Amino acid sequence: MAKTAKFIIGSVVVVAAIGAGLHLLAPIYTENSLRSALTDPQSEIRGEFSNFHMSLFGGTMTADDVKIVSMDGTVYQAGNVTFNGIDWLAVYGFNPAHDALAGKMLLRNAKIESNGRVITFDRADLADVSADPSSWLPETFAAGDIQSPSLKQTFLDQSSTIEEIHIQDIAFDHIGGITTGAWTYDAGTEFGNASIAQSIFANCAGPMTLLKQIDTTEFNWNSAESCKNLALADLTMSLPDHSAMAAAGVLIDGLNNQSFEKASVNGLRVRLPRNQGAFEIGRIEISDFDQAIDPDQIPLPGEKFDFARWLAAFETVKVGSLELSDQLYTTPEAEIRWDQFSIQNLGNQEIGEISSRGFSVHGSDSGITAKFGLDNMTLRDVSLKNIATAAKYFQTGTTPEEQLAALENQTLGKMGFPFSPHYLSTYLFSGVELGISGVQDLHITIDELGGAQGDIGPIAEGETDVARAQTGHIGGFSVELPDDVASDPQLLDALGLKKFSQVTMDMDAHQRWSRENGEYQYAIDELTLRDFGTVKLSLTFTGFTPEIVGQIQSIPVLRAEQLLPEVLGQHGQLKAASLEIYGDNLVPTILRLISAKTGVPTDQLQLTAGMSIMQAQQQFGKTGQLGTSLQQLANWIASPQHLKITLSPEKPVPFATFMNSRVPPSPPVLAETFGLKILANDEISQ
Repeated sequence: MAKTAKFIIGSVVVVAAIGAGLHLLAPIYTENSLRSALTDPQSEIRGEFSNFHMSLFGGTMTADDVKIVSMDGTVYQAGNVTFNGIDWLAVYGFNPAHDALAGKMLLRNAKIESNGRVITFDRADLADVSADPSSWLPETFAAGDIQSPSLKQTFLDQSSTIEEIHIQDIAFDHIGGITTGAWTYDAGTEFGNASIAQSIFANCAGPMTLLKQIDTTEFNWNSAESCKNLALADLTMSLPDHSAMAAAGVLIDGLNNQSFEKASVNGLRVRLPRNQGAFEIGRIEISDFDQAIDPDQIPLPGEKFDFARWLAAFETVKVGSLELSDQLYTTPEAEIRWDQFSIQNLGNQEIGEISSRGFSVHGSDSGITAKFGLDNMTLRDVSLKNIATAAKYFQTGTTPEEQLAALENQTLGKMGFPFSPHYLSTYLFSGVELGISGVQDLHITIDELGGAQGDIGPIAEGETDVARAQTGHIGGFSVELPDDVASDPQLLDALGLKKFSQVTMDMDAHQRWSRENGEYQYAIDELTLRDFGTVKLSLTFTGFTPEIVGQIQSIPVLRAEQLLPEVLGQHGQLKAASLEIYGDNLVPTILRLISAKTGVPTDQLQLTAGMSIMQAQQQFGKTGQLGTSLQQLANWIASPQHLKITLSPEKPVPFATFMNSRVPPSPPVLAETFGLKILANDEISQ
C-alpha cells in the first residue's frame, strides 16, 4: 500500500513538473511558431507583432502592434489583440472540432486596409471566435458575436461612421445579423451625403463583399449581394444639386440580387433640385418584386423620351403589387394630391390592374388657374407593349415636313382603325372634374366614364391581336356655361328654359365584329341630353370578311379619303339600321334654336316640315311602306314626342348596287328594298 501511494504521488509530481514545464515553454514555442508562420516565404500570409504574452493554464494570449497581410494585399492591424478562453487543443491542431479558437477576443485601435478602403475602430469585443489552424488565413476567421462602439470607413473621397455596432454570426462569406445606431455617410462633393438613425440587417453576404459594393464604379444591381432582410429608421440623403430625400422607415424582406418578397417605405420626403418642387409619400408598399434590368437601355438625363426604350429596359420587371398612399407633389406653379395609387400583377409587359383614388391637381400661371380632379380610376389587363407600339406610331415631328414624312408609312391599321389593339380589358373613371378660370372660365364634370375591350384576337391568323368588340359608357358629362351665356335672355327663350347653367349628357355605345360571318355592328345604345331628350342609333353591316378588313387596315393614311370609300362601297352591305328619338323638349328646342338663327317662327318651321311630308305623300301615295312611314312621320312632326325609324331588308343590301346604278332608285323602291318602317308616339309601344 505504501509503495502504491508513493507511485501515485510520484506520478502526480512528474505530471505537475511536465505541466509546469509546458506552461513555461508554450509561450516561447507559440511565439516562435507564429513568427515563423508570418515570415515563411511559403506562407499565404505575412505579418508581425510585439509584446507577446500567453498563459497555457489561464487560456489567454495577447500581443501588441499586430499586423497581418493576406495574399490579396488586405492589411489587418491592431494596437492590441487579446484572447481569453483559448482552446489550446484547437490552436495546436489536436481538437476534433478543428476550428474552435477562443471564447472571447478583444481588438484595440484596429484597422483594415483593402484596395484603398480603410476601416478603423477603437475597440471591438468578439465572442466565440474560430479559425482554421491549418492555415490561419484571415478568411477562415469567424465569430459568434462582435460589438464595437464605433466604426469608421474611408474610400477615395467617401467616408462613413457607424455607431453602436452589434454583429452576430460573422464569417468571411456571411453575416447572420447586424444592428447599428447612428450611421453617417459622406460621398464627397460630387455625390453628397446620407445618414441613418438606426438599422437592422439579417442574412447578409460577407463583410468585404458588402463594403466593396459601396464603390459605385464596381456596382452592378443584377449581380450585387446584400442582406435578405433589412430595416432602416430615419434615413436622410442630400446631393450637391441641393436635392434631398428623407424617409421615416424602410423595410425589405427576402432580398437577393434581383428580387425581394416585400418592401415598404414610410414617410418619404423628396426635395427636387434648383427649387423645382418637392413631394411626399406617406407609405409605399411593394411585394414580389423581380427584375433583370438592362441599365444600358435606360436613357440618360436630357435624352428625348422614348417609351419603347424605357419599356425595353424594364421589360424583365415583375411586381406582385405596388401601392402608394398619401402623396403630395408641389412645384412653384402647381400642387398635386393623391390619396392612393396601386398596381397589381405587373409582368411580361402587362399589368393586371391599375387603380387610383383621390387624385387632384391645382395650379396657376400667367393669370390662369386650373384644377383637375379624379375620385376613382380602375384599369384592368393593361398591355404596355401595345401602348408602346401605338405611341411609336403616333410620334410625329415638330415641323410640318417631319409630320408629313411620319405619315407616309402609316396605315389605318397601325393607327387603330377600324379596330384598336388590345390596350386593356376594362376601364372606369369616376368623379372627373376639370376647371379653368382666368381669360375664359370652363368647368366640366363627369360622374362616370368607362368601357371594355373584348373578343381579343387577330383579324386573320398570325396577325396582331385587336379588340374585335368594345363598349363605352359616359354618365353625367356636364359642362357649366359661363354666366354671360347662361343668363342670355335670347338663348333661354330659344331653349324654353328659365335657367340654363349647364349641359349634362349620358351615353352608352358599343361596336363588335364577327370574324366568322363578317358582320360589323356599331350602336349608340343611348345618348341623352338631360332636360331635352334621348337618341338611339344602331347600324349593322355585312361583307367585312377578314380579307376585306385586312384591305382596310392596309390603306395608307394619306390615301384614306380616296381608297376607304372605294373598299366600303365595293364590299359593304347594310343588314339593319335603326334610329330612335324621344323626349318632349328635344325637337322643340331644335326648332327654337333654328328660329333664333333664321328669324322664322317655330310654328312656321313646324308647318313647313309638315307640308313637305304631305307633298311627298301626294307624290308617292299613302300606302305601302313609304306611304305608311310618311304618315307616321307627319304625326311625329305635329307632336314630336317619340320617333323610331328602322331599316330591315329581307337580305343585306350591297352598297355597290346603288353606287353603280346610273339612275337612282325611286323613294318607294328604296323604302321596299331597305324595309323602311317609321313609327311615332303611341304607335311605338303598340
